[in-house]
Amino acid sequence: MKSSYFKENAIAFIFVCMAALTACLAFAFLPEKIPMQWNGTSVIWYADRIAIFCAPVISTIVVIFLKPLIDSFFKNYLSFYPKLSGIIVSGIAFILYSCELYTIAFCFGIVLHIEYIIFIELLFLAILCFLYILKTRKNLQKQ
Repeated sequence: MKSSYFKENAIAFIFVCMAALTACLAFAFLPEKIPMQWNGTSVIWYADRIAIFCAPVISTIVVIFLKPLIDSFFKNYLSFYPKLSGIIVSGIAFILYSCELYTIAFCFGIVLHIEYIIFIELLFLAILCFLYILKTRKNLQKQ
């Protein structure tokens, strides 16, 4: 891949690296089984602790494989918003990282409602995208 690809997706790759580093650091301290699916604040399904690496792996897949698909969609339909796909992919990587952090926190007794956390993150991502679109439209109108 070109170095420009990494520059364009730097924020997403930062979240991927943070997720990988966090998983590596936490792995030794996690119990043999970690929570993977919740119903409110109760755990429905557990997995082996190696599953803590799911977030960095899935984030990497999203950045490498899903980003080009989103780019091609925006080039066809919304070419005047060139950075929107980067914002979306970075947001997905951040949400996956926060799920990893929530899993680790849950293992250490910190219990929150993850659905509220994810809702707030998705809302924040939508607001960022909306603000970017407004800013880009304003700049297009000036030209």
